[in-house]
Amino acid sequence: MLELFLALIDRVIALAKTRSEDRERWLAVITPLHQQLITVHADYLSFFTQARTDLRNGVAVRAVLDSLIERRLRLEPLRHSLRAMESVRAQDSSEWSKGRTWFFMALGQYLRSADEGSGAGSVASPLINVVERMLRRGLSEPELRRDFELMLSETLETLRTRFDSVAVAYATLQKEAL
Repeated sequence: MLELFLALIDRVIALAKTRSEDRERWLAVITPLHQQLITVHADYLSFFTQARTDLRNGVAVRAVLDSLIERRLRLEPLRHSLRAMESVRAQDSSEWSKGRTWFFMALGQYLRSADEGSGAGSVASPLINVVERMLRRGLSEPELRRDFELMLSETLETLRTRFDSVAVAYATLQKEAL
């Protein structure tokens, strides 16, 4: 009877150790992804806020648009890397905890907001395309400025909301690891 009890204790200890190692392994994967997303998100906030400020300060729409075209390329490799990791990791999620599933769903949602499902580009790409079409149609500078500023504000709001979801999911994973 004592041997059976000791064997059971050994099994519980082994299971706890395995779960702890699994949590540590997952945090070793998820923490760098979260840090990379923070970098991408901060860059988005910076260049969209700057574009909106430039428009408010009277910088020509074409100049603001050209700046966005240039700045969106800066972290393109990091965005592609995040998309690839999210895509590969999300393929086999059937045995994940709710926290892991939530994190990758939130990450995917954020990244989809950034490329609108195209798998390439950045959140700036659709915005740039719309403003380019508006310029070709000959909209007046005040109309362009107003619409462009509104699109920038909406984009910033969407990115913040979706980033908040990733942050909460990440915090949940951190709590699970305790």
